[in-house]
Amino acid sequence: MLLHCRVFFPMDENLITQTCQKTKDPAACEGLLRSDSRSLEAKDATALVFIVTDISQTKANQGQKKIEELLRAPGAPTDKLNSCNENYQNVIEDIQQASSVLTNGDYLAAQDRILDTVHEADLCDEQFAGSDNPLSGYTKAIHDTGTVGSEIAGQLTP
Repeated sequence: MLLHCRVFFPMDENLITQTCQKTKDPAACEGLLRSDSRSLEAKDATALVFIVTDISQTKANQGQKKIEELLRAPGAPTDKLNSCNENYQNVIEDIQQASSVLTNGDYLAAQDRILDTVHEADLCDEQFAGSDNPLSGYTKAIHDTGTVGSEIAGQLTP
């Protein structure tokens, strides 16, 4: 009698590892993806890009709420905060555009839109150059998710 023993490894675990190994910072990529349980159910790298951009959009929305809170404080740096608010709105629009072109299979355009989110986060950071940035956690998250998302989208480009 011949018995076969199969060891099952979740496909998603393997997908995350394989996908992240192709990025510049595999540990950061894996940390980001494993922080969201939806990644464990992803069927392909495209699904991972959607998850990463969703995380970025969440951070942008949270950042905008923080900006609104900061603008109500006396002596708030309104010019800098309003500029960052515009950057965050651009991030949200870029993510919506990236999602749309991803759905249509245009991975290069998605990569470009996602890279734009990194640029917008950097522009916000520049507003606070030389001073404490009360939005640094949000801008770093947008920068990091944009970097990972664009690298994964780049893997999908034929």
